[in-house]
Amino acid sequence: MPYIIPDLDLDMSKKTNDVMLKTLHHIPASKLNDKGISPHGVGNYFMDIPVDRISGLASIDYKRAEEEFGYIKIDFLHNSVYDRFENRQELLDVVDVEPDWSMLYQKSILERLPHISNYWTLINQLPKIDSIEKLAMFIALIRPAKRRLIPIVEKHGWKSIERDIWVKEDEGYQFKKSHAIAFAIMIKVALQTLDKEHEDIYIQEV
Repeated sequence: MPYIIPDLDLDMSKKTNDVMLKTLHHIPASKLNDKGISPHGVGNYFMDIPVDRISGLASIDYKRAEEEFGYIKIDFLHNSVYDRFENRQELLDVVDVEPDWSMLYQKSILERLPHISNYWTLINQLPKIDSIEKLAMFIALIRPAKRRLIPIVEKHGWKSIERDIWVKEDEGYQFKKSHAIAFAIMIKVALQTLDKEHEDIYIQEV
């Protein structure tokens, strides 16, 4: 029977990411296939796991390590949104401010926001997004397992899917509510801190 392992992702500034990995003893996760062993990219183990002596990477493929042995992998993700702040308080000050939600409907801005940049057509065919909760539902809605709810939102509004959007499906990729809310807050911060050139936002993906 497979282990049930928490999905642990940490979004950090590059500076914090670098300090954490230099300070804490860890073993980088790996991908194994017929071509050999390669780095996972962002995954790390902070527990004993067999190590490949040549590469220094975990000697068990990250999927097998989780599913068969129960090793907990933590993904350290570089999110350049956080590079814009000198300290935690600066970030919290922005989080506390209500954004101009109409900025989501400026194509040149939307295209530079993480996770939702490719959904200009969809965001304009749905009821307006004017809160973290609605933005979180939109983020969840664009995942394959929940796209069936799009016609319901179009016809009846966001409130009509408040419960179903967070119900776990038997199959298909979907977001948990906690993940979607976290991503929505991050997008809100990104929206509020785009510079005059609308710099692209970089998020390291697996």
